Amino acid sequence: MTSGLLRGIFFLALASAALVAHASAPVRVEGVQNAAWLDRGGVAEPLVAGMEIRASDRVRTGTNARVQLQLAEGSAVKLGENAVLTIERAGSGGGIYRAALNVAQGAFRFTTGAAAGNLRREVDIRVRNITAGIRGTDLWGRSNAERDLVCLIEGKITVTADGAPAVTMSQPLDFFQKPRGAPALAVGKVDRKQLDEWARETEPLR
Repeated sequence: MTSGLLRGIFFLALASAALVAHASAPVRVEGVQNAAWLDRGGVAEPLVAGMEIRASDRVRTGTNARVQLQLAEGSAVKLGENAVLTIERAGSGGGIYRAALNVAQGAFRFTTGAAAGNLRREVDIRVRNITAGIRGTDLWGRSNAERDLVCLIEGKITVTADGAPAVTMSQPLDFFQKPRGAPALAVGKVDRKQLDEWARETEPLR
């Protein structure tokens, strides 16, 4: 076997290994606009596209920043400015993809993709005092000084809030909120114009 052929096989193996590693990353960074950071083990570093995010990592965005993350099973998470997101866990086992995300601050949008094969998903997103259980859907949420809220765009979610019973939301434009320092409110309805305004907070800047 010639040395040139051996080198070709070697580099092909490296490329294949890189592709496997990339595909198996629990979460990866798809895009970054303006300043954002990854906090890992007490060390902060600039967030860049292609970076792998692991369990216990925290992602922070700065002023006028946008970040898009991709979960291994195909779902996308978009973050707006001044957001703080912790990946508490993410991974597959027994034909189920499980993840837990914690949004301590800022706006986000979670959109499920087509899960590979027969893989089922169980994703929980905590928005400070609200937790949304997701099995396949599209939703937008935000935590700020006034309140925590989640708004269903498509699909179905089960929402719980500290001190309140679980609520199932299955109608587009339903939203659930918990004002700061007050009990959670009943499910309400927003119009498309309001949702479009909220959604701009997590869409890429032009």
